[in-house]
Amino acid sequence: MMKTNEIATTISELATKAKTEFIATMALLRTGDYDQANIRFKLANEHLLKASQLHSGLLKREPELSLQLVYSEDLLMTAGLYQSMIVHFKDLYQITQRKKERSKWNKL
Repeated sequence: MMKTNEIATTISELATKAKTEFIATMALLRTGDYDQANIRFKLANEHLLKASQLHSGLLKREPELSLQLVYSEDLLMTAGLYQSMIVHFKDLYQITQRKKERSKWNKL
């Protein structure tokens, strides 16, 4: 069985990976590479799910807080925020791109 600090470290690592993938997803959405953005978004979600599962298990096992657990929770929540933002930005970028494409055709 993993120690509390090892689990908190793993949560932090997974949440950081998720955040990194979410940021990469945003960059890909901005360039219009939706296929690659979907791949990166899926990978980020997998990291976030694993981190969330570890976090839930840790809280059931040891409900008292440690500084490292608080830090890993902060990273986990930040990654979750990126996840929510990307869902909205993806729609926004796609709508904007469609409008630009229609605008090009209207100028012809």
